[in-house]
Amino acid sequence: MTIELGDGIIELVNFEIIDPLELSVIKKIIGKFTEDILEKSNSFKKITVELEKDSKYEINISITADRIYTSTNKNDNIFYAVNQALKDILAKV
Repeated sequence: MTIELGDGIIELVNFEIIDPLELSVIKKIIGKFTEDILEKSNSFKKITVELEKDSKYEINISITADRIYTSTNKNDNIFYAVNQALKDILAKV
C-alpha cells in the first residue's frame, strides 16, 4: 500500500504496518528533509520512501529530479534508519 503526501510528491510504500504514532513522526521527518531537498534542487519531482517488508527496518529511498538518486539504510530503529537514509540522499542531491 502506498501513502501519498504533499500533493503526491512524497510516497511512502509499505508503511501501513507501522504504528500510527510512529508513522506520524516518520512523516514529519520525511517532510522536513523534503523541504531541505526542495531548497537544494530546482529539478525535484518526487521522493519515494519504501519499507522492505521482509526486514527489520530496511529503508530504500529514491528521489526523482534531474536524475534519480537512491539511498538505503537498515537498522533496528526505524527512526534512525529513515534519518540516516535521508541524510545520505540529501548529501547526493
